[in-house]
Amino acid sequence: MIFKKILRLPPTKRIFFISALCSCSLSLYLFFKFQTWKSVYAITLCSFTFILMNLAESYDDSIENNKKKEFFIYFTILSLGFHIVSFYHCAAEICYLDKNKKDQLFVDFDEYFLGFWPYGQISIWLDRNKYLNPTTFLGKSLNTFFQFFYMIYFIIPVICVFGHPLAGTIKESKYIYKNGKRSENYKKVWSELYFMGSCYIFSFIPVIFGNVNMPAWSPRLYLINEYKNELVFFQPIQLISIRKNESANSWPSGHISETSVFFYAMHVLGFRKLEIFSGIVAINIILATMILRCHYFADVVISVVIAYVAFAIPYFCGYRIEKNSLDENKEYLNIQGDSNLELGLNNNMLSSDNIEGEKNN
Repeated sequence: MIFKKILRLPPTKRIFFISALCSCSLSLYLFFKFQTWKSVYAITLCSFTFILMNLAESYDDSIENNKKKEFFIYFTILSLGFHIVSFYHCAAEICYLDKNKKDQLFVDFDEYFLGFWPYGQISIWLDRNKYLNPTTFLGKSLNTFFQFFYMIYFIIPVICVFGHPLAGTIKESKYIYKNGKRSENYKKVWSELYFMGSCYIFSFIPVIFGNVNMPAWSPRLYLINEYKNELVFFQPIQLISIRKNESANSWPSGHISETSVFFYAMHVLGFRKLEIFSGIVAINIILATMILRCHYFADVVISVVIAYVAFAIPYFCGYRIEKNSLDENKEYLNIQGDSNLELGLNNNMLSSDNIEGEKNN
């Protein structure tokens, strides 16, 4: 019964609902995996999923349901905060997993493709460079610049995923309150919200699953004896710089997968300013993860692939189908409108001819 109901949903909502179910399944998996008080991150992940599922269920064509939708919109924004916190709990748990088996595999991968750098690491090359090592002004400036981009990764989900689409749905809600009817962009803004939500969920699910099942120390710990200098930043970045004594999630990189998927999504949605912004952030974060000794090149490669898959599933199976359908309906209505206008003009012309004929008689 529930599967028939899901199949009858609009394409973007159907994919969104499936992604929420996958997220809920991941939460349960993590809870039974660790079974400690720190597994509260699984609960926060579940709460986020529950909000998304209710948001999906609240979508229908009745104007009376508008108030319920607006409630879930604001509640989804609140749940995003809990969801970000859940990543820290997940990272804390993964730190205790055995990471001694996987790092050499990633180092071998990096050496094969980037053998012109020591151990395939640009961070080791920079550390040994006379002019760019962390003790120089240029090296310190370089680290500070990339650490800034590494930190603002947390802003991207808010702006790209729930910022613009949520603003559109809130604006639509206010329009309904004011005019008692939906605007022409009603279905468009909701399909964009479902599409972006699906991209976000599909991008973090394989990242967390990979972190748990392929645990590995980052280069800054596994290759710690190869570095001569510690990373140094200018203030105030130094106060909130990355932790040096532990690493939670080397393979793959959540920073890269999520910022990259947002770039792909902004491109197809046509939000040019956000596309440029997310593209710049994504490129700099890719460089930052390697320069700041947080990830291997192998992490970068798989994270970019994950991002594209996370974008492709909701786009090709949901958003593009619904967008084409909306465009066809809009084109059909325009044709009908033009036909009605032409028919009205013809009737007016006939009426004018009849009146002139009567006058002549």
